[in-house]
Amino acid sequence: MESADSGVTIRLIGVLKITTGIEYVKLDLKDNDTVETILSRLVEMYPDLRQELYTKTGEIHKYLNIFVDNKPVIQKNLNDIPIQKSTTLTLVMAVGGG
Repeated sequence: MESADSGVTIRLIGVLKITTGIEYVKLDLKDNDTVETILSRLVEMYPDLRQELYTKTGEIHKYLNIFVDNKPVIQKNLNDIPIQKSTTLTLVMAVGGG
């Protein structure tokens, strides 16, 4: 694995951190990586995250909040959001209640 400057850092918060037992994952970038491809690679590394990130039909959970360098992204076009070197991708499951 290369330095953080040449890859992407994924920060897992809340239940995602509990599921994996870690808060940060660093991945080397591949050509044309997008938010969607990074999520897929993350699930390959940590299969237990699949049920947290995706619905049974394979869609991204609507309660998953995704931030690229602290800016929220809309889930609809995750393959259109490229990941650059030194990017931090933060994943947070929204908590509801009443």
